[in-house]
Amino acid sequence: MTNIPELNLPKRFEALERQATASQYDLTSVVQRIDTAASRLETLLRQVQFGGLGRFELFLGKSGAGKTTFFKTLTLFFTGTEIHEIPEDIPLKEVTTYIASRHSNDSPRRIWVMHGRDNEIVTPEEAFAFMEQIRVLFRKPEGAIVLCWPLTDEGSAKLLSQTAWNVGRDSIVDVTSKGLYIFEGLPKEYFHKIAEITTRSLKGDGLETFGLTEDLVIPLVQESETIAEFYSRLEEKAAEVTGRYRDLLKDKPIPSVWVLVGGDDSRELNLTVASLTQGVNKAIDIDRITNYLDNPDSDAAYLKEWKKRRSQIAFLMRLLDVRLFELPPNVALAAVRAFGDDDVRAPLSLKKVSSSVAIDTLGRAPFFRSLCLETIGQKGYLRNTETETKNEYIRIQVSAKSADKKLNKCLGEAIKQALEDKKIVAEVAVEKQNTHDNLKPDVLVKFEDGRIICLEPTWRSTGAKIDGEIKERQNTLTIGHIQMYVLEKVLGYVNELGF
Repeated sequence: MTNIPELNLPKRFEALERQATASQYDLTSVVQRIDTAASRLETLLRQVQFGGLGRFELFLGKSGAGKTTFFKTLTLFFTGTEIHEIPEDIPLKEVTTYIASRHSNDSPRRIWVMHGRDNEIVTPEEAFAFMEQIRVLFRKPEGAIVLCWPLTDEGSAKLLSQTAWNVGRDSIVDVTSKGLYIFEGLPKEYFHKIAEITTRSLKGDGLETFGLTEDLVIPLVQESETIAEFYSRLEEKAAEVTGRYRDLLKDKPIPSVWVLVGGDDSRELNLTVASLTQGVNKAIDIDRITNYLDNPDSDAAYLKEWKKRRSQIAFLMRLLDVRLFELPPNVALAAVRAFGDDDVRAPLSLKKVSSSVAIDTLGRAPFFRSLCLETIGQKGYLRNTETETKNEYIRIQVSAKSADKKLNKCLGEAIKQALEDKKIVAEVAVEKQNTHDNLKPDVLVKFEDGRIICLEPTWRSTGAKIDGEIKERQNTLTIGHIQMYVLEKVLGYVNELGF
């Protein structure tokens, strides 16, 4: 059941940073500026600039409200400002010495942040000594800074704020806040948007892919006080959705559905597939599919059933690992020439190639490399196909209306022998029912590691003619035609599996 998508959102900055690095995403794509807190810092910086004295401010907020994320990403929102961190292992009594020893005149706008002390308990004596050191520092040139302490312990925050006011009043803190700012975090109205952006950036898909439709998400926003709490509720709800499918499937393995689009022109083939997929693994583009379904003019019979499942479609497409691959004309032809019978090879000018040629040709195809768990990259077939190759493919494609099972058999045999050549243990069956269900894919590949890949070739063409031989026909290689085929084919799997 490895296809079931699982949601894991970064509820703390450290996790966000790790996931962003692993996914090679810039944090600017997933971090939202908190305007109220940013404005507060800007006010404190101006007070330092115009007053000449430093400013100390406690940022009190709930755990998970985003304090660490806000301060760790200050450089994204404050240009021309030096941002410095005071490590948590620096004792409180040494903080001012640490700051003074690292003074520079490079920027008049300097912010220092005391990280990792959210719940530090401070005695009145420690608070007094600390504030007295700050009072002295802030009167010196190296003390023309804003010193921030994000924390969640309200008792410590009130003690420190009152002590700062008693020790130095407006020579340490702002007269209005008295050094205590309430950090509210990201407003609730942004929770859903940020979760969607974060999920897309780090996972490649939106929340709907994890079964989290808007009607499920909105109530979770209202129940959550912080963005971290909201993320936890999203994960819990996603696990609940996943659990229902696990119960439905029990121990039944989930097949992957890969549609292979054959065509006479590799360039056109690549453009069509690229328009309907996302990422290097050729996964079906969920957004394109849902936008097509949401179009009121889309009213075909099979679409009506999909529209009833509108809330499920993203989840089901990923659950079934739906992918779309090119079946290039040279690959198709090599399989037919090497493994086809006399009838299927009859229309061809070149009727025979060796099995080794077919295996070598197939081995370079992205769908076969994906079967072998190889990285395929994003490079497509951008060169135009030679005229004779086009014509040869068109000849077998015209006969496919009555002989597509024979073409599938050729492809299946080529896949079987190519896997054997790579010493990969797998069972390949053509047009045979699966053991665990009533599915009967065109080509079924069952691997030793438990993977089940259902290959569904569809033999298409641009409709080009061959002078004196084959008339011009309808172009069945268009985005619309292939999109329709994918939806119809996947719906069959969805219904058969009882989803």
